[in-house]
Amino acid sequence: SAAWIDEFARTGLDACAADSGPLVVTHGDWSPRNVRGDRFGVTAVFDLDSLVLTTEARAAGHAAASWLLGNDDSGAGLDVDALAHFLWLHQRIRDYWFPPHEAPAAWGAALWNLAHLARCEHAFGEELAATKSLRLHGAAIAERCSVAQ
Repeated sequence: SAAWIDEFARTGLDACAADSGPLVVTHGDWSPRNVRGDRFGVTAVFDLDSLVLTTEARAAGHAAASWLLGNDDSGAGLDVDALAHFLWLHQRIRDYWFPPHEAPAAWGAALWNLAHLARCEHAFGEELAATKSLRLHGAAIAERCSVAQ
């Protein structure tokens, strides 16, 4: 059953519901296969049909989950500390610091995206990076969905 995955997805969506932060256009799939960069920043973006209009916080959380999963099937790269660091870097680079009422949405978007990817794996009968990461770190990420960090 994927009910446990769906519960994490609901928690993530609930955290996003009250987000009324500024809207941005962003790429919806920040996996390493779609975005390239160097020490100066993003240098190329592929798969432009994945552009979305969303809030800054949700964009950052969604990107964090996709990027941190990368191509590592162990699921070890996406934990609370890695997400916190990614979100901090996003805010620093953008020079937009999430107010306390927006921060839970960033965590919620990361959790929802992770659950979405785990659901895709479940549909194929596989337990890869997203499912492993959700099992290992989902509860700790869910805690951040209700507490401004």
